[in-house]
Amino acid sequence: MNPLKFAGFLPKLFAQALYRSAYKLHHALFLRPGKPLDHARLAIVGSYLVGGAGKTPFCAWLAQFLNSTHAAGDATTTATTNAAIDTAATDAAGSTPRIAILCHAKAQDEAKMLREKLPFVTVIATSNRYTTAHEIDSEFDYIICDDGFEDTRLTGAVTMLLDWQIPCDGIRDLIPAGPCRSLAKDHDTPTLSLRCTGDGNSSDKDVRFSIEKIVNSCGIDLRDEIANGKQALRRPILVTGLGNGNRFENDLLSAGVAPSEKIFRRDHDSHFEKIILSVLKRGNPVVVSEKDKARLTSETAQNPQIFVARQKTEVSAAAKTAIGKAILRP
Repeated sequence: MNPLKFAGFLPKLFAQALYRSAYKLHHALFLRPGKPLDHARLAIVGSYLVGGAGKTPFCAWLAQFLNSTHAAGDATTTATTNAAIDTAATDAAGSTPRIAILCHAKAQDEAKMLREKLPFVTVIATSNRYTTAHEIDSEFDYIICDDGFEDTRLTGAVTMLLDWQIPCDGIRDLIPAGPCRSLAKDHDTPTLSLRCTGDGNSSDKDVRFSIEKIVNSCGIDLRDEIANGKQALRRPILVTGLGNGNRFENDLLSAGVAPSEKIFRRDHDSHFEKIILSVLKRGNPVVVSEKDKARLTSETAQNPQIFVARQKTEVSAAAKTAIGKAILRP
């Protein structure tokens, strides 16, 4: 290796080694395995990656899967689109499963988005998933942890790994220079490892994420506007605060929308609306994700120049069957 490149690499490696030591110490002191729940089925949806793995939309899909399969009595068939989630109706009194989703307290945007999409689910933002899960254990049939792989106090759970085929094997893969916040060897073998893709043409994966529509508050799809030449002079600007902004941009490109500019903000950005209001002054349409929209006030979200990319989560028949066998209550 070139000596100059090696010298530049050393600080990153040192930072990764320091992070690794702090991670191991924190788990040894504060996150020792705890007691399993007594009543509710506990499901943990996670990833070894820092962010952008699709955990929240998959949790929404999983809640819909549990709700609809109980109503239908068939663990192999369920709708997977946003429309199905938005219009999911409860079954007869007493037959609908009681479902809770636990988000981290810092992820208020995710909690708000889930509440809007899943009116039949109780969504709780908490700084301690382990304590909260035990407090509400008797009140629910299913408790889904949006993330939670890192809280090793949670035991007896069905663990679902969203696997994007990105190596998380050694210190060089860790943040701050790598994409991973933990290594595969830090965790027990997951109950299910679900291979994920954002490629709409891929058919060999378990979970496929794509953009279903890109609509404003009037229900107008941006792609229709572009096709009709109405946005020809003002190409859209992408503004997002997701864990993986590049993946979101690629999803937009796959959906046929090429932003003229992209503005990436940090995940759970508390100043997101201020940035949006500034960008709107340019007169271009602005594209955001569903989670980004949850950070906006109702007034700002109603602006017809804001287009929300609604995501679709599709799960293969084989994966649905495996999920049903792993988690559904008899």
